[in-house]
Amino acid sequence: MLVWNCREAGNANFRRSLKDLVNTHNPDIVILTETLLSGDRATQAATVGDFNEVASSIDKIGGRAVNVNRMSTFNTMLDTCSLTDLGYTGPRHTWTNLHSSLSLIMERLNRAVANPTWHLLFPEASVHHLPHIHSDHCPLLLKLNPAMETTPNRPFRFESKWLSHIGFKKLVLQSWEQANFDHN
Repeated sequence: MLVWNCREAGNANFRRSLKDLVNTHNPDIVILTETLLSGDRATQAATVGDFNEVASSIDKIGGRAVNVNRMSTFNTMLDTCSLTDLGYTGPRHTWTNLHSSLSLIMERLNRAVANPTWHLLFPEASVHHLPHIHSDHCPLLLKLNPAMETTPNRPFRFESKWLSHIGFKKLVLQSWEQANFDHN
């Protein structure tokens, strides 16, 4: 895992440095935190994680009643920062105290929120609450462009009949000319 608290992550020098680090160390996970945003990037905000507070009384089952003042403060903070919840699929509650049914508490503490500019950049973004494994919190999966993701359910197979198609040779030549093979 590579974790880097960096500034000016939008500039080309940073991208080259990050690419070098990833190529050198081959981390399984890369986490970037940026302490200073500037330019257009300063207006593009999304946050995913444990807010340690519920936004609604339906976000909690069991235990003490929801603290209305804390919930109101949390919602006011979201409004003040122009952040809206991205919604989710999967189980509602992202945290559990892992107790038996009589003393079980479940809450939606983890969420993804974003401002309007971020919504415009990633209109198809979706959040998935994954099943609890090895933790009292469930992992969240944020997909930025789920419609663009394709997972072939079978390997590519070349069909010899394609060779007889009148436009085949032209298509192959154009594709090779337009291809960018720079993998550096």
